Amino acid sequence: MRSRAINEAEFERIFESAVGWFKTYILVAGETGLRVSEIVSLRWVDIDYESEKIRVIRKKNSNTSGAYLTKRLAKYLLGVKMKDSGKKWLFPGKGSGHISRATIHRKIKAVANELKIKGTFHGVVSSHSFRKYFAMNVYTRTGGDVVKTSKSLGHNGVRNLMYYLELANLSPVEMGLERPTPEVGGKRRRWLMRLKGKGQEQEQI
Repeated sequence: MRSRAINEAEFERIFESAVGWFKTYILVAGETGLRVSEIVSLRWVDIDYESEKIRVIRKKNSNTSGAYLTKRLAKYLLGVKMKDSGKKWLFPGKGSGHISRATIHRKIKAVANELKIKGTFHGVVSSHSFRKYFAMNVYTRTGGDVVKTSKSLGHNGVRNLMYYLELANLSPVEMGLERPTPEVGGKRRRWLMRLKGKGQEQEQI
């Protein structure tokens, strides 16, 4: 089942209600847009406060890149590190490993239900909702730059970004595109091509 992007108010409600490691997870997810698998495997040595970067091994394409370490996240992690001094993982699990993705998925589902943050026509609230929340924030801050937004997510192209924006209920006009024709066959593909073309134009500027 597909997931929807949460909004700012929903993110803050979840963050404020969270405690312990889950509060840390929510902030990392919302401030970096990393995938669940990438977040749970973060080590403290991956956090570079000086360069304001988080070293990340992108699970989908196996390349090493960096996520931006925001001031809000850096300040919070410094406080957590003082309490968890000597630990290897940001999210340690049983034994010497890190916490599992399944634990994250169950926790987010439970919290969303508890806070009555429900799914909509655009999808349910899940762990991926935070990645889409991050994508929307970057897209807005960059004035609708699909190339910069895609790169911040670790995508190799702009195709996947279209689905993120669509599920966030942005109209094609808000995406800088023409209003799409109904989502069928070649008409759908032409919409995708227009988004791809917009990204290529921005890369050339």
